[in-house]
Amino acid sequence: WSNTQPSNPTPVIPSPTPEPQQPTFEPEVPPTPPIQPVDPPVVEPPLIAQEPTVAMPNVLPEPTVAPQPQPEPPAPATTASAPRSSTKSTPASSRAQRPASSNSTSELMRWLSAFIAAIVALQLLRFLFRPLRRAIALRHLRKPFWEETVDQRVSNWWQLVLVGLRDAGWRTSADEAPREFAKRVGIDGVDKCAAILDRTRHGIRIDGDDLEQMSTSAEAAYRSARSNTSTVARAAAQIRWPLA
Repeated sequence: WSNTQPSNPTPVIPSPTPEPQQPTFEPEVPPTPPIQPVDPPVVEPPLIAQEPTVAMPNVLPEPTVAPQPQPEPPAPATTASAPRSSTKSTPASSRAQRPASSNSTSELMRWLSAFIAAIVALQLLRFLFRPLRRAIALRHLRKPFWEETVDQRVSNWWQLVLVGLRDAGWRTSADEAPREFAKRVGIDGVDKCAAILDRTRHGIRIDGDDLEQMSTSAEAAYRSARSNTSTVARAAAQIRWPLA
């Protein structure tokens, strides 16, 4: 045996006696049904009345004009002659310039045509009024529209003789004397008119008998000269100006 002392025994503690438990009654709770997801109410959008569509006419788009390129500033002068830079127009700018040039050309042609038509119409009116102008002039040579002197009346009758001779194809010049011209044409009445005209130019007094004889001789010479002309020559004489 050893010298060790015996250990103290551990006291045994009796376990408490449990009290009798009374049964507890809990109320039965029905199980909670699962929450079903509820869809949100469907809200239909308000109906918008559509405006009636009107068919638009086919409108051709307006031609777009391309901007013209800005001209470059001139290059500074140099000693060596630089080659000229040729500016080429783009196809869009050339197409835009064609309608403008064609419009200006057509406008110019219209103005030119109107100008030519006006000139032709004016010449035609003058041509048509020549017979009327001739008739008025011959009426004044025979019977003046206003009072004239005796010398002027003699000159008027001589002009009537020259008109008839011109219709027949006879012409005189400023250097030819009236009597020489009367001898050259050889028509009755011209020599008597030339003699009275010479007396008037030299200042010899002319009385009423001379004036009456001058008018009779001038009418006879005018009709005699025109009697030898053709119809074509008479028609041409109606539109000729000046008369003598």
